Amino acid sequence: MLHPGPNLWGPRATTSTSNPPNVDDRGPDVFAVTTSMISLATLFVAGRAVSRVGIVRRTGWDDYTMLLAWLIAVFLSVSIIIGTKRGLGRRDKDIDPGDEAGLRMSEYVFSVLYVGFP
Repeated sequence: MLHPGPNLWGPRATTSTSNPPNVDDRGPDVFAVTTSMISLATLFVAGRAVSRVGIVRRTGWDDYTMLLAWLIAVFLSVSIIIGTKRGLGRRDKDIDPGDEAGLRMSEYVFSVLYVGFP
């Protein structure tokens, strides 16, 4: 049998689905990925806006569509970030009962934004 090689994904990576170690709270990971992706998207949208408005001096329907998509992505990201502050990424038993209503509302909002705007 071949050796599987080094674990490239760190101590959290596991192939077992039964209670993986050190995965009590993935909220910080979700927060980091969401923040970095929306920041990167903002950088690219701003770069295109600067090039279209500042250099070409002409905008089209595609620019407005991109801006609308970016706004939806921002609202989606904000609802996910709020969800991570309320317990998104934690096991259900570890979520504070006082945060459950806010978490469920956040889950509803990002589900609507994610599924409603494919």
